Amino acid sequence: MGFGLGTYIGHINGVPYRDFIAPGLIASSAMWAASFECTYNVYIRMHEYHLYDAVLSTPVEAQDVVAGDLFWSSIRAMIYSTVFLVVVTAFGLIHSWWALAIPPLVIIGGLAFSTIAYTFTSLIPRIDLYSYYFTLVLTPMFLFSGIFFPFNQLPGLGRGGRLVPRPSTTWFR
Repeated sequence: MGFGLGTYIGHINGVPYRDFIAPGLIASSAMWAASFECTYNVYIRMHEYHLYDAVLSTPVEAQDVVAGDLFWSSIRAMIYSTVFLVVVTAFGLIHSWWALAIPPLVIIGGLAFSTIAYTFTSLIPRIDLYSYYFTLVLTPMFLFSGIFFPFNQLPGLGRGGRLVPRPSTTWFR
């Protein structure tokens, strides 16, 4: 995106476009990894393979299974984002040693998205309902989260403002 579309956009707030989108794409890879792990994979283990029934027949409790799933999905999100970080570094888009703090911090973001996805998985009765979660929750979050353009370029409601422009005070003078 940064090398193709970035040639048309140039700079955003004084930053080259490819440098602008790199951190957001790293974070979004963690979001997608954690969400897929705690939706489809958990659903398959729960309803198709009945793996959790077998695990719960041992001395392991349900809280331990959930904690293990959430921990694993957080680690998987960290792995995905770290691989993406390596790729972004190979393209020369990392300019600070602070990038080494990304993998541990992504674990927190992965845990947040894992918890949301796990909650959704525990509530739905059929696997075909995941299209609602990915279409109505994750995709708009991905597109309008500020990865591809800054927040100050969003229309009014996107910035927490109003859809209808406020009337100018000069109209009433």
